[in-house]
Amino acid sequence: MEGSLSDYFDERGKVTVVADQTATVRAKLAPAATIVATVRDAATKAPVANACVYPKTGHGTFGEGPLDCAGADGRVEVNRVVPGEYQLWAEAKDGVHGAQWVGANGGTGSRLTAKTHKAVARETTAVSVLLDRAGSITGTVTDKATGKPVAGVCAFPRGGHRYDVLPPSKPNRTKEDGRYALDGLGPYRWPVHFIDNVGSHGWQWSGDQPSQSAAGHVRVHVGQTSTADALLVPGKTISGNVKTNGVQGDVGVYNAITGDIVAYYTFPDDKGDYKFTNVAAGHQLVKIVYTDHAKPPYHEYWYKNASSFPAARPILIRPGGPATGADFVVTPR
Repeated sequence: MEGSLSDYFDERGKVTVVADQTATVRAKLAPAATIVATVRDAATKAPVANACVYPKTGHGTFGEGPLDCAGADGRVEVNRVVPGEYQLWAEAKDGVHGAQWVGANGGTGSRLTAKTHKAVARETTAVSVLLDRAGSITGTVTDKATGKPVAGVCAFPRGGHRYDVLPPSKPNRTKEDGRYALDGLGPYRWPVHFIDNVGSHGWQWSGDQPSQSAAGHVRVHVGQTSTADALLVPGKTISGNVKTNGVQGDVGVYNAITGDIVAYYTFPDDKGDYKFTNVAAGHQLVKIVYTDHAKPPYHEYWYKNASSFPAARPILIRPGGPATGADFVVTPR
């Protein structure tokens, strides 16, 4: 093997362990890519220490591990990147600079308008990141039918995570008065994702829309606070059956256009039946996946018997009743 382990990412294999015997394992490593970002202040061009960068691709959500962050020179090196196309999220928790999606000419508030960077195996992609000064978004989340504030809703400026149930102390989780705050955002137009993981409301976007592509955007200004209120309605359901054939995992649902997560992941029951209950009301195309979470890189089995997000068959969600019949079969790999 040439190079260091940081030049490769691991591909999954299986090994059978037998009592009183030694199992031989041959590790299969695939060549990885590297992304190096130089983070500077947009006005002074001085390096920004402790700025962090995260590459995001296709469908899904942000990873659970720590972001790759810069030293005093503002240089961030992201290793072991699976070759592909990425948009970059950049942030600096210094109370001065605002987060951004890295655009072609400075920052932007939406991944849908961010620049796409191509990461090539065994090559380094160099990226320049210019951080602007920060502003904030705040607002009140209420139930549309009752007009009462909704507690426990998490607001995100970059789309939520499948595990996002934040502690009450976090400012972007609504309190009993329905208030939330998003600090440290760059001066751009931002969509906001409202996620109710403790109640029955649909996961809506700002402007009371079902998807990021239809969301209303909130303009952030340096040193100022903008307002984005939300009126939540009950979530719709999507149900179906997945024949797992012994593969242990869970079922996820993502917007077919933007790749954003649509509802909290769910587990099939003993018969393979599953149900999502927090899908935002309104028209949207979604794609459903069964993910094996035994060991990374996780295998994904898409509806309908597809191997990838782009190849998966989309399902149209209508404003009316529940969506049913999203059935598919897992063929173990």
